Parts: sequence; C-alpha cells; structure tokens
Amino acid sequence: MAIYDLAKTILEREVFYKNYTELNNAEDKVLNKFLTSIIIALSIEALMVVFKITLSDFSKMTYALYLILGISSLILSMGIYRWLSTRINSK
Repeated sequence: MAIYDLAKTILEREVFYKNYTELNNAEDKVLNKFLTSIIIALSIEALMVVFKITLSDFSKMTYALYLILGISSLILSMGIYRWLSTRINSK
C-alpha cells in the first residue's frame, strides 16, 4: 500500500502536475506524504511482529521493541521537520 501511494504521488507530481504546481512548498508535501506512508507501513509491520513473537517466543521481544523505537524516532523527526519547515516558511 505504501508503494502504491508513493507511485501515485510521483505520478501526480511528475506526469500530471495535478496538485503541486501552484504550491510553494510542494517538496515538503511530497516528503510528508511519503514519510507518512512509510510510517504507517512500518507500524503495521511492528504490530504483526509483536503478535508473531507473543505466539512463539518472548525472548525475541527486544527486536519488536527496537522496531517500535525506530518508528517512534521517525515520527519524532518528521514532527521536528514539519515544525522547522513551517517556522521557516512563515518568516
């Protein structure tokens, strides 16, 4: 699903020029859509890993924790990026 969303965004941006031609911060919008798709896909994968580990072996739970911490750092870094980009664009 993330690959489909990324392909649709690139197709709209590069071929059809549908949504992003008038915007000043078009690259920010594309990057935010891409990162949101990746974060959603990784979150679903982390949920699947947690369920799979709980059914088989609890000693591998640290791998799920690392995946969830990585997703959390992606969300945090995307929030900082959006805060900084809106702060710079508002000046």
